[in-house]
Amino acid sequence: MKVEQVENYIINPVLDACAQIEPRMRSNSIKQLLLGTMAQESAFGLYSRQVGGGPALGPFQIEPATEKWLREDYLARKPKLKNIASLLLHDAPRDDEYYNVQLETNWRYGAFMARIRYWVVPDPLPDQLEGWAEYWDKHYNANPNHGFPEDFIKAYNKYVMNMS
Repeated sequence: MKVEQVENYIINPVLDACAQIEPRMRSNSIKQLLLGTMAQESAFGLYSRQVGGGPALGPFQIEPATEKWLREDYLARKPKLKNIASLLLHDAPRDDEYYNVQLETNWRYGAFMARIRYWVVPDPLPDQLEGWAEYWDKHYNANPNHGFPEDFIKAYNKYVMNMS
């Protein structure tokens, strides 16, 4: 999928919906951070399951436990944002396996959950590539043995900049 398609059909609609609730949820920085996250985590959607057999799913490689925490704990206290998730899921609450399939196949839901994952971080978003890479590593990756800011930068350049 081309960068413009991901932006126009996945990320922008999600950020637009979020901005209806809270305007600060939409910015160029978060859009670029989400594009970079997708590039780093799944080679821009090439992998829907974590390489090596880990639990992460979908283009944003969100772990089911993280999705469940965001959905059941954070979004439960934010009904307007939770409504966006319901719309993306066609208002169909289900069991954990249903949500796992959604993470893997519903790219808008994955983008929304990735946005929410970054939203719960109190640190301000940086506004340039090196900062996004550090932010991703600290707040999304958080694995000291796998994935580094320089990997994020390489993936961003390969999948976002070269596919534009």
